[in-house]
Amino acid sequence: MLKGLAMIRLGLLLSVLLGSLIGWYGGSSPLHGSEPGGVTVTTSGRANVRYGPSLEARVITTLDAGAEVQVFGPAEGREGWYTIGFPRAGHAWVHDSVVQVTDDERWLRVTRDGANVRSDSRISADLVTQLSYGELVEYKGRQVGNWLAIHPPGARAYVFRSVLNLSPEAAQALEQRSLLNDANQRRWQLARLRYEHYRQIFTTDQARSLRLDWAGLNGELAAVATDHPTVRTRLLAQRLQGSIKPVVSASSRYQRDHGLRPLPDPEFRLPQPVVAQLPAAPPRQPEAAPPHQPEAAATRQPEAAAPRQPEPSQAPEAERRPEAPVSEAEAVAVIADTRLEEMEAAPVVAGAPQLIGWIEQRDDPGVGSSFALIDGQGEVAAFIKPVPGSDFRLSDFFWRRVELRGSSTPTTVTIGGTRREILVVEATSVRLAD
Repeated sequence: MLKGLAMIRLGLLLSVLLGSLIGWYGGSSPLHGSEPGGVTVTTSGRANVRYGPSLEARVITTLDAGAEVQVFGPAEGREGWYTIGFPRAGHAWVHDSVVQVTDDERWLRVTRDGANVRSDSRISADLVTQLSYGELVEYKGRQVGNWLAIHPPGARAYVFRSVLNLSPEAAQALEQRSLLNDANQRRWQLARLRYEHYRQIFTTDQARSLRLDWAGLNGELAAVATDHPTVRTRLLAQRLQGSIKPVVSASSRYQRDHGLRPLPDPEFRLPQPVVAQLPAAPPRQPEAAPPHQPEAAATRQPEAAAPRQPEPSQAPEAERRPEAPVSEAEAVAVIADTRLEEMEAAPVVAGAPQLIGWIEQRDDPGVGSSFALIDGQGEVAAFIKPVPGSDFRLSDFFWRRVELRGSSTPTTVTIGGTRREILVVEATSVRLAD
C-alpha cells in the first residue's frame, strides 16, 4: 500500500494487546471522532472559517454562500462567534507514527493519546486538533513523506454569527443541545469523583471495596461513554469501564451471596454549580384503543377431546446442589491482580476539575509571560508560563480553547489601569479542551 502505511500495520497486534492491558472496554464499537447533536445550517454569504473565535485567529478556509456547516453552539465567552465542525475543505495532516490502518483502509485508528493534527505536512504547521487514543479519523488518500492527509470529524472551527442562516428552530435546537451537554458534563464530573473515591479504597482495602456500588458506577460510565459530547471523554469512560469490569463482577456476586447492600457513597460536590438538567422525558401518551368490532354470531362447535397420550417415563432429575456462597477471601483473590486506571494529574486550581479558557497574547504585566488565559466571561483569568523542558509551544494554542494543568500562584497585577489578583500558572501540560 502507501509508503509508511505498511509499517503501521505491523503495530496492529501490539495495539490490540495494549488496548486489553489498559482496559479498553471490549464490547464497544469503534468510535469515530464525530460528536452528536450538531445542527446543520447554511452560510448566508462567503464565510471565513477560523481556528479560533477572533478576527486575529488564522483562516482555515473560505466557504461560498449556501455551504452547509455543522453548528455546535456559541463559543463560550466569545460573543457573536459560533463553534462549527472542521470543514472538509480544511487541511489536516497527521504523522504516520501515531496512527494505524484499520480493516477498512478509509479509516485510521489513533495509537497515541494527544496526537497532534497539523494544517500542513510540517511539524511547525498550525495545530488543527489533538486526537485521543482509539479514535478513528478518515484517511483522504494522500501522503507526503510520513504525513497523511485526514479529515478529523471531531475537530472544531469558528465562524461569526452574521454568516450563518440561523433560523429560530436551529437556535432552539442549539439551546437544547447546550442543556444536554451541560448535564452530561455534570454526570461525567460526578462519575470521575466517584471513580477516584472507589479507586482509593480499592488500593488500600480490597475487602472493603467489595461493599461499594461498582455496578452503579459502571452504569454511570456507560452513560457517559454513550452520551457525552466529546469523543475524548467517551473513550476515557470506556477505558475506565474496562478497568473495573472484574471488580464489578466480583463485588456484585459477593453482595448477592451474602444479602448485602452497597455501602452509601459520600456526597460528591462539584466545584462549580451546574444549573442545566437533563430535560424530563415527555409523558407517554395513552394509546387509543381500537374500536370494538362486534363478532358475527356463530354456533360454537364442541371440540373433540384429544386422546391422552401416556407421558414417557423419565428418570428422576438429579437434585441440583446450590452453589456455595463466595467468601470474602475468594472474592478478594479474584480482583487481587486488577489494576484500576489512574485519572489525570491533580488540577491546577484547588476545588476545580481543570482550568479552561482561551489563550490570547497580552502585554506582560510583569509576570514574565504574555500568554493570557481568557475565561468564559472574557476576562483574564491567568498568565501562563511553561515549565522548563516542556514539549509544547504555547504559540500553537493561540486563540484556542485549552485545558491547563500544573502549579499556580496568585499574584496582584495591573491590567487596564486596575489592580487585581490573577493566577500565574506554570503549566506542565496544555491540551485542547474541545
